[in-house]
Amino acid sequence: MEEQEYTLKQLLKSFKAIYWDAKKRIKVFFFILIVCSGIGLGYCFFFNQPKYDATITFMINETGGQGLNSILNFASQIGIGMPESEITGDKVQDLIQSQSIISASLLSKTSNNQLIANELIDSLHLQKRIKKYLKTDVDFRFKNDNLDNMDAKEIRVINWLCSTIREKFLNIKINKSEIIECAITTTNQLSSKILCEQLVSHASNFYINKKIEKNKVLYQLVQNRFDSLRQVLFDKEILFNKNIDATKLNIRQAGTFDQNVLKRELSILGIMYNETAQNLDKVKFEIESETPIFQLIDKPHLPLEPMQLKPVLMIFLTLFFSFLLFVGYLIIVKINTELHLSS
Repeated sequence: MEEQEYTLKQLLKSFKAIYWDAKKRIKVFFFILIVCSGIGLGYCFFFNQPKYDATITFMINETGGQGLNSILNFASQIGIGMPESEITGDKVQDLIQSQSIISASLLSKTSNNQLIANELIDSLHLQKRIKKYLKTDVDFRFKNDNLDNMDAKEIRVINWLCSTIREKFLNIKINKSEIIECAITTTNQLSSKILCEQLVSHASNFYINKKIEKNKVLYQLVQNRFDSLRQVLFDKEILFNKNIDATKLNIRQAGTFDQNVLKRELSILGIMYNETAQNLDKVKFEIESETPIFQLIDKPHLPLEPMQLKPVLMIFLTLFFSFLLFVGYLIIVKINTELHLSS
């Protein structure tokens, strides 16, 4: 117990010594404060560029699976094998971050018929970084809007842009309700807005098309069968009418037999044609019901709110770092004093 009291007394004594030492050197603290304030102001004026955050909030509603099951059952009845793999909703985030979606967004054109990639290079002042990356002094511009037609230099730059966007500009959040927030943060508000809109547009279109791709294949196959039956039925009707005309002029017994055969064929073809037409309408309706619905919840509007270091936060950081430096100074002074006394 006595040892604890002694320790507390020593601690209080040390705090008092530090307090009086700090009071004696209060001018040093104000000097450090002035220096930190100058550094902070210099950072705000020269390095702290305002950033603009463009955020699109959306969700993709998946429909029930009953329609898909009936489509697959109908496909098996007519002997068509359908693939089982499909994209799930939790991969939308991976789609937005993928190389293909970002590339497609960059190679889209703005309202003034300019590539978004070139507009982005100009508005975000990326020309110097691209020159350094390519080790050249010549300004770079994209000339092709198709990856297949690009040269090696353009491929390198588009890959670099995709990596830069993914690592520095793009942020995606998905909450428990499957609501997705896609945000692009750059120093140019128009670039943030356009790039964010293009990313969401390309990713959602790709997702929806991929989701119903196999159903479209089935629809096309049923459509082809429907067209084939319609043509056969049309040809048989022409042949039947010609047979009727022939029986009036030629031998009636043989003509009547051929006529009955054609009647049966027409009846069977008519039934098959009607069933196929019904199935075609059914498949078309169920494809529409299975198509995911893109719901836009919120989108960015110009002008965007700039994101800068707030004055209150700047003052707090200045005081905090000034206090840390001052405490470090006092510790160094105390260590030097003790070293001199011991020597």
